[in-house]
Amino acid sequence: MRVAKMLCTIPFIMRFHSTVLIALLTYVGCYGQSIEETLKQKALNNQDPAKWNMELFESDKSEPFDFNGPMALAAYPVESYKFSVASSEIKFKIGQHHFTGISFGENVPDEKGNYTPEYQTNLIFYTGSAYLPISSLINSRNAPYLTFQGAVGESNFIGLNSPDGKGFVFVNMKLFDLRFGETIIIFQNGKEWFYYLQTDDKLESAVQKDLFIEKIKKNSNVLELVERIGE
Repeated sequence: MRVAKMLCTIPFIMRFHSTVLIALLTYVGCYGQSIEETLKQKALNNQDPAKWNMELFESDKSEPFDFNGPMALAAYPVESYKFSVASSEIKFKIGQHHFTGISFGENVPDEKGNYTPEYQTNLIFYTGSAYLPISSLINSRNAPYLTFQGAVGESNFIGLNSPDGKGFVFVNMKLFDLRFGETIIIFQNGKEWFYYLQTDDKLESAVQKDLFIEKIKKNSNVLELVERIGE
C-alpha cells in the first residue's frame, strides 16, 4: 500500500513542478515583453511632435555646449520624462601607478523622495605616474536608456545601458558587452595600443567605493598588466 501510494504521488509532483516551471517562464516572457513594449512606445512617442516637451527643448537650445568628446552634442526634442543620472569619479594608486576612472548610473528615489545613486558601469584608466583629468558627459535625454561619453588622456569612450539589462561601451573602437562585466579597466600606451580587462566587480552605491577599489587593487590580472605596461 505504501509503495502504491508513493507511486501515485510521483505524477502529482511532476505535474506540480511542470506547473511552476510554466508559470515562471510565462512571467519571464511577459516581463521581457513588457519592457520591449515600453521601449517601443517610448520610441514612438519621441517621434511624435505633439508629445515633445518644447520647454525642455528650448532650454537645451539656449545652453552653450562646451564639451569636447568623441561624439558631437546637440539639442533635440523628446517627450517629458523622469530620469535622473549620476556619476562619480574614481581615483587610486597601486604603488606609484595612478588610475583615474568614473562610474555612471541613475539616481533612484525612495518612498520619501530621497535619491540614491545606483551605478551600472565603471570605467577605469591607467594613467601612469600622475592622475589625469577625465572629461565626461552623462545624458538623460535618451531616457530610459543611460548614455555617456568622455575622454581620458589618449582614450575616448562612449556607451549605454538599457532597461532590458543590455549595455555596451566602446573604448577606442574596442567593444565591451556589459552583460559580461560592468567594470572595464584600460591600460593605454600612447595612441598606438592598449591592454584591457573586464570584470564583474560591482559598485552599486557610493558607500561601497572603498571596498570596490580594494578589490580592483588586489586583482591579480590588474597587477600583472601593471607590470607589463611598466616594462
